Amino acid sequence: MNRRAFCKGAILATVVLPLPAIAAPIKATLYKNPQCTCCEGYAAYLRKNGFEVEVKTSHDLAKISQGAGVPEELQGCHTMFVDKYVVDGHVPVNVIQKLLSEQPAIAGSGSTTVAKIAPLQKARLFISVLLQE
Repeated sequence: MNRRAFCKGAILATVVLPLPAIAAPIKATLYKNPQCTCCEGYAAYLRKNGFEVEVKTSHDLAKISQGAGVPEELQGCHTMFVDKYVVDGHVPVNVIQKLLSEQPAIAGSGSTTVAKIAPLQKARLFISVLLQE
């Protein structure tokens, strides 16, 4: 290897290696009630934080949520499918990212009230493992 090629390689390595790896967007499908206006804002929030969100309007949201295992009392204005999980409510990005990075073996389901995302709006979190056949 000649000196010129070595120098070019060293410069290139110095510039490129420190750059952080660009993570692939997290793909999610969000089903929403057609009358709800907050869901588009939540989808925008997710997109701003690295998610690739497909929003689908449905008049059968209750049926979709029920089919995903979300109890009726925890169903909200949208239900999101991300990886093998179902997330219901305005769940903060850091909670979803932690869920996806840790991949907990959730045998059933869980719910909790989470911090406010928008003024005067409390969100409920519902996470369930989708059964894969």
